[in-house]
Amino acid sequence: MTSYRPALRIAWRDALRAKGRTALILCMVGLPVAAVVGFGVVWKTLEWTPRESLPHEIGAADALLGGSGRDPIRQHPYNGDAMAVRPGPPGDARAWTTAEITRRVVAEYGADARVLPMNFGDVEIVTSAGRLRVPLHELDVRDPMARGILEITDGRAPGAPGEIALSPSLAARGFALGGSVRVGSEETPMRVVGYVRDPYTPGGGKTTENLALTLPGAVPAGAAESNTSRKWLIDAGGPVTWEDVTAFNEDGIMVLSRDVVEHPPGAAGAGRAEAIDLSSPPEWPATRTGTVVALAGAMIALEIVLLAGPALAVDVRRRRRLLALVAVAGGGPRHLRAVVLAGG
Repeated sequence: MTSYRPALRIAWRDALRAKGRTALILCMVGLPVAAVVGFGVVWKTLEWTPRESLPHEIGAADALLGGSGRDPIRQHPYNGDAMAVRPGPPGDARAWTTAEITRRVVAEYGADARVLPMNFGDVEIVTSAGRLRVPLHELDVRDPMARGILEITDGRAPGAPGEIALSPSLAARGFALGGSVRVGSEETPMRVVGYVRDPYTPGGGKTTENLALTLPGAVPAGAAESNTSRKWLIDAGGPVTWEDVTAFNEDGIMVLSRDVVEHPPGAAGAGRAEAIDLSSPPEWPATRTGTVVALAGAMIALEIVLLAGPALAVDVRRRRRLLALVAVAGGGPRHLRAVVLAGG
């Protein structure tokens, strides 16, 4: 007995003799592993890469601008929301306006450059059961720059200040096409002209199941929540480079650029990226990956403690006669261990 071949042959013969027990062991070991692998695969497929999410984030535009102040910032190139204010005394906290952003963009890219406002917030609508707060998108989806961000499933997109589109989930609450919906604390009436869906979450997740869409500024002042996020899609007529992004950052404007996402500055050796690690995407994918790895490790440890250890102990007792025969035939401790391990 100079190799593990006899141990493997003994294990194979034992597995064929007790097919039911072999199948049970395979299930006990395989099902937890399959569950962990399946969970990891599903979790990873829920993640959108920066390039995959571009149509939802910026539509057909060249870039998306945003900012809540005017102090210099730095950001990750793959995600305009992953930002950090540079350390220093508090500065100018005034919010940017559409007119100021338009002047800034036209000065940078010429008179043919266009700016499309896109605001996010919450608004209350009055239903038969009371008031319901729903996410509000203020965007003219008829503009080619907005193609891919939201999808009109029925009717048409809002084209006037008094028009609104709602998610199909709100149709069951009595908001039919052509009907009226009262919006905000003053219950301002608006006409329902279409149904809209967020293609980023095709299944209609809880956070986006209800949705309202209007033109920018169509919701009366005070009707929308005060925490509205203001952003702007821009058509620059060409790529918005990493140098352009860092120039906008000096004015407190964060940028999600199509060209930067598709051609990361780390690969091109951009000279002004010293403050950020450009070798990796934003931190949230790494966090999810670490969670999956930790879960897999915990499942493996649990399986060893609850299944593998007791199973080996029971198997040794069951094979006592076989192990005795191996020992009598000249097998040493190494061979006995091989027989036990090969038999599972």
